[in-house]
Amino acid sequence: MRRNWTWAFVFAALTAGLIQVERAAGQCELSKHQALDAASGADFGGAVAIDGDVIVIGAPEADEAGDNVGAAYVFRFDGTEWSEEQKLTAFDADGGDDYGYSVAISGDTIIVGANRDDLPGLSRAGSAYVYRFVTGSWEHEDHLTADDAAGDDRFGSSVAIDGDTLVVGATHDDDGLSNAGAGYVFTRSGTVWTQQDKLIADMPTGSSPHLGRSASIDGDVVVLGAWQDAPRGQFTVGAAYVFRFDGDTWPQEQKLTASDAADFSQFGQAVSISGTAIGVGAPREHAEGPSDSGAVYFYRWNGVSWDEEDKVKATDAQNEDRFGWSISLAGESAVIGTDTSSSKAYLYSFMAGAWSEQAMLISADADVSSEYGYSVGLAGGTAVIGDRNGAAGNGLFFIFESAGPDCNDNGFCDSRDIAEGDSPDDNGNGIPDECDSDCPADLDGDGSVGAFDLALLLGNWGACTDCPMDLDGDGTVGAFDLALLLGSWGACP
Repeated sequence: MRRNWTWAFVFAALTAGLIQVERAAGQCELSKHQALDAASGADFGGAVAIDGDVIVIGAPEADEAGDNVGAAYVFRFDGTEWSEEQKLTAFDADGGDDYGYSVAISGDTIIVGANRDDLPGLSRAGSAYVYRFVTGSWEHEDHLTADDAAGDDRFGSSVAIDGDTLVVGATHDDDGLSNAGAGYVFTRSGTVWTQQDKLIADMPTGSSPHLGRSASIDGDVVVLGAWQDAPRGQFTVGAAYVFRFDGDTWPQEQKLTASDAADFSQFGQAVSISGTAIGVGAPREHAEGPSDSGAVYFYRWNGVSWDEEDKVKATDAQNEDRFGWSISLAGESAVIGTDTSSSKAYLYSFMAGAWSEQAMLISADADVSSEYGYSVGLAGGTAVIGDRNGAAGNGLFFIFESAGPDCNDNGFCDSRDIAEGDSPDDNGNGIPDECDSDCPADLDGDGSVGAFDLALLLGNWGACTDCPMDLDGDGTVGAFDLALLLGSWGACP
């Protein structure tokens, strides 16, 4: 009965406006990671994907059974930290496969693209490998190839998955036009994946549109980027194509182009869909602002068609930033990467009818000459930023967390400051000593007791040994701890 009363009280207080949200937790860098067998030139971080507590990293130039065989690495969050769980390699690995050029994950399934894999008699036709998490490890489930595979199709240039449906891009497929590109949809029954449809553009334009340069799927909608699609007389303007499942096949629904389309913009280099929103990167857009500074265009489904909703550029746009080289949407938020040595990525959110920059995700540990932001992923409040040339060419990736407290505002989550030894935590309460106060209910160390402290306490409700949320020290976070916190509400003395 006590617990029911507590939650009822909190709900009533929130709805009555007695508890005000004082601040939102900012993005802070939680950790950075390399492969356990890190090697220079592996392109580790060239592709990233995240779903829940699992991250997949592609390393297409890793030398395993030969040069540029490739590998993929799986990292998992155990509730305390992220660590490498398993290294994936192709069962038929061979030199030049570029296994790991693209990666995707949905639940217990991972797909890894090898766009230069040689099939019998078909050089660089490409393939994709599917893995399933079974009894504690990732096991190979299927090996996918196009039913009309041809040499140099580059099947596996992009991959995306949602549940039991996945799509694979083949940028050099020649259906209807040289290097027109295509997408292939597969569905799973049990442990068997079967090709359901081949996606091609109704009216591709340009000498080599490269449909399938990028791919994204959400439910019954697939988006494929064609970064070199261009009307006659123009060059690499770019386009994105939307396909929707009609219960039997995946017909083209709409071709997306920028309202201010211009030569060399490379619109479609990156695409991402989440619900009713689509984001399309144009990393060499230069219609406004510095040369090749880049832009991202957002589209919204109105029930009938996709309307251009917004165009965004980095607030600190510079020449050759190539903002929009990578993009990942989750809900109404997006993380956007760059292809530049300036080492930047950005967090955007849709608010008040527009997409607004919320934070620059910058790491002090990113090398000046690295490619930080070359790949990005977003799931919930966790952003992953790949840097395929960082750490002296070994490659690495960075994790940013929206829910992590950063009491000293140095850009690093408190847990990382402590783990890296940058901040002492002599009393073991999880708060850097420089932020400690005589106010035990100030759980995030910001000098006041507010909504974020309340969230930390409620998020640890129940048995809790030696944790700072157990304010009365009885081994349980409960109603009495809540009462102590509410009694300390406001600025700490």
